[in-house]
Amino acid sequence: MQRYDIESDWDDPFERVDERRKLPRFRSDMKIMIALESGSARRNLVGPGILSDMSEGGVYCVTKHQLSQGNDLILRFPTKMCPPEMCMPSSFYGSAKVVRTAPDTEDRIFAGIVFGDELKQNMEFSLFVQHLEAAALAG
Repeated sequence: MQRYDIESDWDDPFERVDERRKLPRFRSDMKIMIALESGSARRNLVGPGILSDMSEGGVYCVTKHQLSQGNDLILRFPTKMCPPEMCMPSSFYGSAKVVRTAPDTEDRIFAGIVFGDELKQNMEFSLFVQHLEAAALAG
């Protein structure tokens, strides 16, 4: 009879931590604008994305853009929902990168997108995200 090795690594499929997220997320259905550089003419294709969830490090959204892992993007977040006393700019712009995609229906895809340093290191953007999170938790 073989003895059970109590020092071996435990691999329970119900307790695996496959969490890719580094920061807590909250639900949001905010509409953002996504710009994707396209073709040899170095033009940007611009279109909407609808957030599914968000954190201070990135978003998960659905879009009709045909995004692929590794695409570099420019994101624009409108701030019209913020109260005037927050003194926010009319919108936040910043670079981002697609880290994963999943097909959806109607030629749409879901995309996991991480923010570039312009957004991650922007204190006003961090306050904006915290405001959205508080609003989402309030209901």
